[in-house]
Amino acid sequence: MSSLGKHWKREPFTKTHLQRLSESHMGQIAWNKGTKGIMKAWNKDKKLSKEHKKALREAKLKNPVRYWLNRKRPLKTRKKISLSLKKLERSDELMKKILENLCRKGEKNHKWMGDNVGYLGLHSWVKRQKGKASNYKCEHCGRQAGDWSNIDHNYYRDINDFVALCHSCHKKYDLANL
Repeated sequence: MSSLGKHWKREPFTKTHLQRLSESHMGQIAWNKGTKGIMKAWNKDKKLSKEHKKALREAKLKNPVRYWLNRKRPLKTRKKISLSLKKLERSDELMKKILENLCRKGEKNHKWMGDNVGYLGLHSWVKRQKGKASNYKCEHCGRQAGDWSNIDHNYYRDINDFVALCHSCHKKYDLANL
C-alpha cells in the first residue's frame, strides 16, 4: 500500500467531536435557506449557439448507433430490423450446440459440487427432481406434506433418501434422530 492510501483512512468521529461540530454550526443559516422558487437552473432560458448545434449534428452522423440509445426507432426501421433477424438461417446442428451450452444442467455444469453440496442446495435439488412436497401426502400421518425430510441425516445426493413429511412429523422425526 502506498503512503498516499494511509492518509485517506481516518478514525470515526467520537461523540464529543460530533457534539462540538453541531455546536459550531448552531445559529448559522443554511446557504439555500429562503431561496425556494427564486433559484433556477444555470441553463434555463439559454439557447444553443449555431456552432454547438452543428457539432451535435455532426456527432450524430458520425455515430448513429449511439444516437438511438434510449430512443424509440420509427416503425419502418423496426420492421426492417425484424425482417433481417428472421432471415438469419441457423442450422439444426448450430442450434443444438447453442442449447447444449446454455442448458448445462447437473454434472455437466461447471459449478456442480456432487455430494459436497450444502443443505439448501441439496433440498432445492430434491425439489427440482421430485417437485414440491405439498403435492405429496405425509409418509407418517397421511396429511398434506410440507417438507422434504432426509431419512438417514447424512445428506448425500440420493433421491431415494428423501421422504415427504408434514411440518409436525418432520420436526418429531428430526428431534428423535438427533
